[in-house]
Amino acid sequence: MGILQKDRHGARALKPPIPVPEIWVQRIKQDEETDDDTTSAQETQLMQTLRSQALDLATRVDFTWLEQSKLLKHIGESLSSLKRLSEVSLATLGYLRQVAIPMFVECYFLPSDIAVRRQVIPILKSLSALDPSCIDNVLQANLLAFIGAREQYHELEMFHAADATIAAEVYGRQLVSQRALALEVLASVPQGFPVIRRFVSDVLAYAASALDASLPQLCEPRQDIGSVELVGLREDCTQIMRLVFMCVSKLIAEDSGGAQGPAIAGDLQSAILASMRAPSPGFVEQTLARVYALCWQLVGSDNAALKSRQVAAMVMVALIEGAGMPRQQRAVALAVRALDIKIHNLDKSSEPSESYLPPLVSSTNYKNCMDDAVSMICIARAIVSLASYETTLVALDIEPSIRIPSICNNVHEAVFTHIASICGRSQLAPGVKIIVFESMAIWLQETAKLLARCLGEVQRGEERDMHAMAFALGQRVLILQRERIMGYLWSYWDDPIDAVQVKVRTIFEAFLDIGSTMNQAIIVNPAIAESALTHTDSAGQSKATSPGAQDGNAFLSDVLDLVLTMDWSRKVKYSLLAALCARINVLDMLTGHTDILTSCLETMAQ
Repeated sequence: MGILQKDRHGARALKPPIPVPEIWVQRIKQDEETDDDTTSAQETQLMQTLRSQALDLATRVDFTWLEQSKLLKHIGESLSSLKRLSEVSLATLGYLRQVAIPMFVECYFLPSDIAVRRQVIPILKSLSALDPSCIDNVLQANLLAFIGAREQYHELEMFHAADATIAAEVYGRQLVSQRALALEVLASVPQGFPVIRRFVSDVLAYAASALDASLPQLCEPRQDIGSVELVGLREDCTQIMRLVFMCVSKLIAEDSGGAQGPAIAGDLQSAILASMRAPSPGFVEQTLARVYALCWQLVGSDNAALKSRQVAAMVMVALIEGAGMPRQQRAVALAVRALDIKIHNLDKSSEPSESYLPPLVSSTNYKNCMDDAVSMICIARAIVSLASYETTLVALDIEPSIRIPSICNNVHEAVFTHIASICGRSQLAPGVKIIVFESMAIWLQETAKLLARCLGEVQRGEERDMHAMAFALGQRVLILQRERIMGYLWSYWDDPIDAVQVKVRTIFEAFLDIGSTMNQAIIVNPAIAESALTHTDSAGQSKATSPGAQDGNAFLSDVLDLVLTMDWSRKVKYSLLAALCARINVLDMLTGHTDILTSCLETMAQ
């Protein structure tokens, strides 16, 4: 928590101050203040203030964090004023390069508390505006020292890597979670991500090494391990996976042209190689393969935190999406690798010829994940959140099995089947139960968004096929899955866990939105229902399992009839009716069911 300092307001827990290395004073002494005729009076005054403030920071080793924080705030104000000048002198630039930039870059990497690091970011932004190339070089050198990879880049010696940065041993004293969080925050700011991207292969290799060291202790902990150490291992794994996901998702988004929403697949390996000074395809492929294998290990670990298992599943799905495969192969990879689905007549051409994805071998980690409800819900949730519609709606010839008992012909529906099979399980842990119902709600919401894309768009070629697949999907949801979804409402609407009640309400509302969207799609394009049935026939689905066309109004009327059959003494009935009233004509409802108000009043009287 830090040291305790008493003041007139009482005792307060303070953050630990930034460590003050001796090298800061040495740099200040080596810097010679020179007179420059081109320096304006305003610049001279600002530099005198900045020099005094930097000297205080370097020499006052007894400062508390509160005192350092006030000083950093004043330093930020001085630099902001300095960058507003039309130009600065060579003497000022010399001081920034020799003293200020190395000092404040190290001020970011030295603390162990992320809140302390965040206060340094505005200073780095101001320094970047004054001398972008210098701060970029110093950030590179410190980044490599921070992850223990600086010795691999001797060319950075010319950028003060030898005498202007802190030794890697000093940075190595920080916890893995602290360093991972520092890199994640650095990657989130404009000045930091280009540096992370330039050495992303080293960052991923550092992450893989950290996971290699932590996971064995977490998956098979010693008998004498303490709770504090176990919590620390969980935090390390969570933060490392967050860092990996940020790097991977940003690279895929860049390679795919910065697409918004669900990630559109790019070629992750090529994107990493393009950022390297000396491309090494073997090193990158090996690193990504290590990360992929470690994700499976973490997802299947009962001792890992639920959050870290979720992020690991997201990284795994992102790696499959970013393997540089065509859409059909991506769909097969998600089905076979992530969901353990068997596909009729699967040939070797569906496997990537050159990729970091390993051959399909049933390992222990893979089997543990497939047999574990928590692992499967994490994977299903990751697919819904990240995989593109263009991938998940590709028609596949899926073999029915115990895992996929219902008729499915794409990854999107298979994900629903996985989630639904877990929703019905009893004795789920509260945290897992919330995630399961939230995943079902997300699936229905994403399906409603997908169907909304059928409205008002000109449909040509492959886009027309995708719209037909989406509409056929909506028909199957409304008809084949209606009883199952309504069953969740009867069983869990009054669940003792408040968060589950909220998710169940979201499930019902999203289900109604699907019906409304289908109705709008038919109004805008009446031929879409026929094209969906044609697509269903061409996909080989039997007429026995192929739902007939049903418009949204008929669906909402059917749901209303189901709700009205419930006992009026159940509170859930009134909530469901309230949600329906927002989507149907209330006058039509009262006309078709004249006894609604009478039944309500009689129940209230009792």
